Amino acid sequence: MIGYDYTARIAPAALKAAGCSVVSRYVTRLDWPKSLQRAEADDLRAAGIPIMCNFETTADRMKGGAAAGRADAAEALQHMAVLGAPAGVTVWFSADWDVQPSEVPAVLAYLQAAAGVLGSKSRTGLYGGLRAVSAAADAGYPIWQTIAWSGGRWDSRALMRQIGTEQNVGGVQVDVNEVINLAALGAWGGPTTGGTDMVNNVIPASIAHHFPGLDLTSDFPANTPFDEAIADIWTDGRAEAAWRYGLMANQKLDQLLARPAAPAVDVDALAAALVPHLSGGVDPNAVAQAVVAHLGLEVVAK
Repeated sequence: MIGYDYTARIAPAALKAAGCSVVSRYVTRLDWPKSLQRAEADDLRAAGIPIMCNFETTADRMKGGAAAGRADAAEALQHMAVLGAPAGVTVWFSADWDVQPSEVPAVLAYLQAAAGVLGSKSRTGLYGGLRAVSAAADAGYPIWQTIAWSGGRWDSRALMRQIGTEQNVGGVQVDVNEVINLAALGAWGGPTTGGTDMVNNVIPASIAHHFPGLDLTSDFPANTPFDEAIADIWTDGRAEAAWRYGLMANQKLDQLLARPAAPAVDVDALAAALVPHLSGGVDPNAVAQAVVAHLGLEVVAK
């Protein structure tokens, strides 16, 4: 499944046409142009598209620790009440910078204070890079990982992964996310079950469809845990698949370029050569043109 996060209103029909299974929208300030408004939320709910609630003011807001966490969680709840969000929805707070080891305690203090306002850790999610989300997961918070500040490594506990790809949907630029466990995202307003492949971090039998032409069944045995080692294989497999498809495309192109070019024909010379063999009243040039066209040859430019 694919999820999109973005900052401007998109028609639900365009989202559905693009294969969107869940959206993440800001619930930061009601007067902020990037924030989700009630009319948009109603449209998404009517279309059956689940909504994740994402809170962010400044990128490094979490450096403010517990005081910032309490204030932001309270503000998020106020906004969500206006949107008509039900109780129990998860709020995803953004650590939108490269969190350093010395900054992790402030991030965790922020989350702890926010969880105190929201009522539980399960309702208090963290978006960020590997160091931040891994620390949050260790502390019992749900995590949404971005490829940024992750050094090419994924935490296997992430419920969703922002993979670094953007696309245009309904005239709006969106970030593409792989949904690992939709049911655990705490979204609202639509179906919230399922996942891309590793629901509850278990490999399904259908994973092979991601690698057509590759025999990776031994690397991805069905119904076994999806851990960090397998995540590395997954990354390698996708890279190998991309390389193979690129190689196939290049081979096809080489085959096309290797086709012999049609020889060029001097129509006038061909017509002159045909004259002795034609009876009177026949235009040799017209006959030559017909021969050239029939054989698919090229005419020499004069």
